[in-house]
Formats: sequence, C-alpha cells, structure tokens
Amino acid sequence: MSIDRTVKFTVRLNMLNPAHVAINKVLNELNLDIFKSKNQFFIDAATYYIENYGQEELTKPKKEKEPEFVSTEDMEAIEERIRQAAKEEARQEANKEVMTMVGSLLAAIQSGGGTMPVINPDNVVVGAGTKSISDEELEDYEELVQNALSWMEKD
Repeated sequence: MSIDRTVKFTVRLNMLNPAHVAINKVLNELNLDIFKSKNQFFIDAATYYIENYGQEELTKPKKEKEPEFVSTEDMEAIEERIRQAAKEEARQEANKEVMTMVGSLLAAIQSGGGTMPVINPDNVVVGAGTKSISDEELEDYEELVQNALSWMEKD
C-alpha cells in the first residue's frame, strides 16, 4: 500500500463571471502537448505568478520570530553590565554596613554620655606597627563623628 503524499484543492468557476468563463475555456481547450494535464497547468501558472510577483507579497508574514544569535561583542557588553550592577550592589551593601557600624558606635558614645573613648591616639594599628595620631587628625575624626551624630539626629 503506497502512502498518498498529495494535497488536493478544488477550484470552482462561476459561469456568470467573465474571468471564470475565460479560464474554463482555456482549461477545456488546453494543449496537452505543452502541458501534461490541467493540474500541471495550474502548477506552472502558480509557480510563474509566485516567481514574478514575489512570495513575500502573496503570503502572510510569519508571526514567530526567527532565533537570533548573540555576538561576542554583545556578550562582552552584557557581561560588563552585569559586573557593573554587581559592583554597585556590593558598594551599596558595604555602605549600609558601614553606616550601621557608625550608627552603633555613635549610639554607644551617646549612651555613655559622650565620655566613651572613641579612639586611643597612641595605639592606632597601621600596617604591621602602631602609629600615633596627630592632634589635627584627631580633630578631623572628632569632627567626622560630630557630623555623623548631627546627621543621625535629623532623622
């Protein structure tokens, strides 16, 4: 038993339509020395029409989007955007942590009546040894603490 691989279409011609009458006349008088059959005539006519008019114009555009490929340059740009976003997020998280620590330190200072020593100017660890903080650096630090305290009091 053979598998039928054909598709069938039916053509109806209205004999009150002059164009249909002309098509019917040609089909009935078709020169079978040129065309093997009426079927082959329709196939050749449709092929000629498609080739000369353009298949894109005759058919509906596909709604499905063709798959797109990402170039190496696009991938590098995407990677860079992800890295920048990760760096920004990490920076924001670090800022939150630092502000939390400064807030806790300042709260401890305030609860101690402002007498809690914040820094011992003689024993600041720098690298592998210790270093004394100058009076100017200590004043800068105290000014920073006061600014942070006043900033926190605004909330």
